Amino acid sequence: MTRPGRPCPEVGCPELQPCSKHRRPGRWETSTRRLELPKDWAKRRRRRLAMDGGKCQRCGAPASDVHHRGAPDDHELDQLESLCHPCHELETNAARAEAMRRRVR
Repeated sequence: MTRPGRPCPEVGCPELQPCSKHRRPGRWETSTRRLELPKDWAKRRRRRLAMDGGKCQRCGAPASDVHHRGAPDDHELDQLESLCHPCHELETNAARAEAMRRRVR
């Protein structure tokens, strides 16, 4: 037995979720970062995850993200590493904090 879909949150829309007319883009889809990635990013990401055995290179948990070790525009496989989401967040936040410190000086 299938569950009926939820109605679109847009008032007056008769469609069910996900309604293509009123669908709100996710964070990743609206990110300017998405525009900077190469067209074959999905393939590179899958390959890096496979190379690392699907494990986070920091804590050993199952990896879900791929992080740029060096320059954010260097998409070579040897400059990428597999991370779990919490470790990736830590890395990203540390990089942001460092950038802020450099701006303040």
